[in-house]
Amino acid sequence: MPRTTEEYKKYQREYRAKRRKIDFEFAEVERQKSREWKNDNRDQIREYDRTTYWTLRFKVLEKLGNKCSKCPVDDFRVLQIDHINGGGHKELKKLQTTGILRKILNHPNLQLEYQLLCVNCNWIKRWENKEYGSYRVH
Repeated sequence: MPRTTEEYKKYQREYRAKRRKIDFEFAEVERQKSREWKNDNRDQIREYDRTTYWTLRFKVLEKLGNKCSKCPVDDFRVLQIDHINGGGHKELKKLQTTGILRKILNHPNLQLEYQLLCVNCNWIKRWENKEYGSYRVH
């Protein structure tokens, strides 16, 4: 153990350098283990993600009423979650699909921002509100 202040500071620098090296090596080993586990368990991860997505989607559809807001369609295969005020593409890029579903499930004023629309009604709304993005419409 160092006896003077200078010796102590030198000891601290050396200790910190050793600690950083050990921490870096440990982190690298853990990253490698994680990569290997993900490669070995791809099917399990994919199945978990798929199950999670559909569970969240059905909960959201139920919370939003399980039918189109503009017509009587109630087939879950054609229902889409619509942002009433637009901006869905930006939110999708930011939160990704399951993030949006979780946000909707925890949203207090759901009817002010989201609605269920069938594919046809959603495209009609997009056309009427000129929400068709940067591609050209003739």
